[in-house]
Amino acid sequence: MLLPSIEKEVKKIIDAKIIVPLQYSNWVANLVPLRNKNGEIRLCADFINLNRDYLKDNYPLPKMDHVLQKVIVSLRMSILNGFNRYNQVVVGKEDQKKTAFTTPW
Repeated sequence: MLLPSIEKEVKKIIDAKIIVPLQYSNWVANLVPLRNKNGEIRLCADFINLNRDYLKDNYPLPKMDHVLQKVIVSLRMSILNGFNRYNQVVVGKEDQKKTAFTTPW
């Protein structure tokens, strides 16, 4: 059963202060557990409804060939590798409630 693994993962990211418990939000995403190749559980939130109802930012990602042209002349290159991949971006205070997801706990 996945519930113990999901609960363990949620507790891990709460303990790391990546997420905080919230009692109420106008937006609640479904939690989608995915199993990695190594068998560990990775938690994803399904933000389809949020993405549908909000305007998109006009900040397109750069094309890969442009990125590579800039990297090729660099003496050093660094890759962010934060705790659990996508937890590197701080969400603005005014938008944090929009990223809420629900769990049985």
